[in-house]
Amino acid sequence: MLSGRHEKWHKSFFSSFTQPQMSSRFIQKVRLILPHVLLCTATLVYICIGAELFYLIEAPYELEHRKFHLDNIREVQERIKYFDIHKYGNESAEELIDQLIYVSMQAFDEGITIEDFNIETNLTNKWTFSTAVFFAVTVVTTIGYGNLVPISFFGRFFCIFYSFLGIPLTLITIADVAKFLSDLINHCYWRNVRRKDFKKDGLIENDDDVDSLAATIETSAAAQIFVLLLLLGYMAVAAYVFTHVQEWNFLDSFYFTLITLVTIGYGDLNIETNGENYYGWIAFIFVGLILSTLTVDLVGSACIQNLHSFGRSFDALGFLRSALRNGKHVTVEQWNAFCPPEYWLMPWIDEIRKFSTLSVFRESENNSKKSSQSLKV
Repeated sequence: MLSGRHEKWHKSFFSSFTQPQMSSRFIQKVRLILPHVLLCTATLVYICIGAELFYLIEAPYELEHRKFHLDNIREVQERIKYFDIHKYGNESAEELIDQLIYVSMQAFDEGITIEDFNIETNLTNKWTFSTAVFFAVTVVTTIGYGNLVPISFFGRFFCIFYSFLGIPLTLITIADVAKFLSDLINHCYWRNVRRKDFKKDGLIENDDDVDSLAATIETSAAAQIFVLLLLLGYMAVAAYVFTHVQEWNFLDSFYFTLITLVTIGYGDLNIETNGENYYGWIAFIFVGLILSTLTVDLVGSACIQNLHSFGRSFDALGFLRSALRNGKHVTVEQWNAFCPPEYWLMPWIDEIRKFSTLSVFRESENNSKKSSQSLKV
């Protein structure tokens, strides 16, 4: 009886400590991830709403607009076909040719392409919901291939206002996801790889100090190389897939991948696919943009930070002035002589107060106190 009560009390006592702790950690993780999920959801909903509106505006107008220009061109072609040059003369023939050129250029200015002339009886609509989603993605990501564009007045008017909000929202979302992955890579590296080294060197006292340390220390060179190789590998694999899907050579496929991931989108190479594969292209675009932004965030920021840290470590202008004044040759060893022993701490000089548990700072403080006391004696 007593043992049963003791066991129940033991479980309830320890569960009162473990459950709130686990729930608080879960809530903390949810609060950390929730803003990113909401931002991605908002971007996805914005793209879908824009695609539906583009489809509703452009689909009814497209067939009527295309039929109007094709009928004008075919009418002039028929007049040229049955033209009697002996009856009307060369001047009338030149007028018909000029008229054909005029109506053709007018149709081209209104978005009619060469492919539209191959359609004889059954006119298919370019604007479906899938193609509208793909167009909305190319708008908000600033790629803009140009193979599908709005041709109606209201469609172009809506595209202007749609891009005003969609482009900043999408760029912020891509940058946010890339920053989240960057922090995750940084956290995993310092948490799992460098934790033993920190404990061995006495830089940390417990595992919680690794989290605060990883939040401010820059990403390692290994992580930067990994992300860069990951981006290049992604581009190479995508280019290889395009050689089979689009029947391009590898150079054209890699070229198309590059201009897509840097959001140039010249439009000289366009995709030819059905509606079922458009969502695969959309996934390729977003994954590639996130990887390219992640690479710029890790590698670019690290290069800038190292450059600033190196510049702050010595008085380069004063040393150069003195060297030029004395007419001496400056060697690499002389430049490095101005680098202090604590040069590796320069990137975190503004974050020293956050690391109360770092023994390296305590040791330096103790040494400075001892030296000052010895000077007083």
